Amino acid sequence: MDMNVLSCKTADMVIKEIWVYLLAYNLIRLMMTQSALMADIQPRTISFKHSLQLWLVWVQQIGEQNVEQLHILLTLAADIESWK
Repeated sequence: MDMNVLSCKTADMVIKEIWVYLLAYNLIRLMMTQSALMADIQPRTISFKHSLQLWLVWVQQIGEQNVEQLHILLTLAADIESWK
């Protein structure tokens, strides 16, 4: 998630930037959990990196999501055979 270098200059903004990274991390974990529930597998069997990459590509390609498109993303994230 490229958190190794923070870009903010003030202490207050650094704290906000860290909170944004924590929020993003938890949202990816939530996506992984929802994917695992749909696929009836354990969430720990889904790769965080794979899920993050899927999300980044998804946002670039789709932009705003609707319910059907989100279902497709969750299905892709749970497809553990594709990254083995």
